[in-house]
Amino acid sequence: MSKKDIPQAYDLIIKANTPRLNVKTGLHAEEIENPSFVPMLNGTATNKLAIIGRYAEPTRINPLADNEATIENGDFKVFIEKYSNKKSLKTGVVKLLDLLAVELTKVNNYRAKDPATLQTTVTLSLDDYMNYLGIKNTDNPNTRKEARKRLKDALDTLYSISLEWEEKSGDKVKSYAKMRICEAQGIKRGIASFTFTTNMAYYLNQSYIMQYPLELLAISERNPNAYPIARKLALHHSMDNNHKKGTHNIISVVKLLESAPEIPTIEEVRAVNGSWGERIKDKLEKALDAVGDVISWEYCNSKGVPLNDKQLELSDYETFIKLFIKFDIKGAPDPTKRLEEKKKTTARRKEKAQSESKEKE
Repeated sequence: MSKKDIPQAYDLIIKANTPRLNVKTGLHAEEIENPSFVPMLNGTATNKLAIIGRYAEPTRINPLADNEATIENGDFKVFIEKYSNKKSLKTGVVKLLDLLAVELTKVNNYRAKDPATLQTTVTLSLDDYMNYLGIKNTDNPNTRKEARKRLKDALDTLYSISLEWEEKSGDKVKSYAKMRICEAQGIKRGIASFTFTTNMAYYLNQSYIMQYPLELLAISERNPNAYPIARKLALHHSMDNNHKKGTHNIISVVKLLESAPEIPTIEEVRAVNGSWGERIKDKLEKALDAVGDVISWEYCNSKGVPLNDKQLELSDYETFIKLFIKFDIKGAPDPTKRLEEKKKTTARRKEKAQSESKEKE
């Protein structure tokens, strides 16, 4: 097998006396050798899209622009052409985009300088799609027909979506004009082909890489909050800064609720004299329990401090909303070695820069 035949995202430098770093992603070898986890490009745009939800109400629908719907969440806007209930942002659409982002990660150098060098077309077989989603009886003709329709519907929805958003970087805020996700897509002979627009591929390539647990794809879509919440926990766990601060496995209830598209706010519950326990707490717990095969969890205070007896009663919303979730993702890669090497490399570069500065003086 020639070098060009090896998936570059997994082309490792392996030397006895050097860290085993991934040529393309910068991840340590141990972080990508677990087949249950794969590097996935992600950015503010795709992460916000993941939590919009299937029942998000368009703020407007323009019949003069191909029935284009606009869905807004703060400064984040989603545009859907030929809008209908069939093109809502169902969990399956988000799952497919994540899977396609995984494939995009595999075939490109991370943070490539020239957009023209990016490979923007990725492929996915129907068999792999079915296996990832945990679909049974994959040899059954009716099962395959239904899975193909499910895949095609999700592809069609992604093809019709454009995004517009703002992104903060340090003290600056960058505005992204309306950007399509997909340039072309289709299924032929059991193989789905998806071409990202160059702008979207470059945006993702320049953004971030998370460790994505492939088992999340098999999470049942019957609970619409389960996948977005599990994805948020995986993203939080994958952030280097969270590992450095020791908060990679702790997240506030407030933050997690922001990722649950079908859990109402306390204001919405009180407006109809509803029960916060049933409509907020119970729904959050059911979503977390639904991903129990991959993620274990428990309530805690900040820094993982256990709840006291009064807190354990969870008798009022004010107590509940101040809590944190401590969680563990089964088989999650340990980035310790990579972060240690990164720290050493940064120190060496700083020392070299200081030395060169003194020489110029």
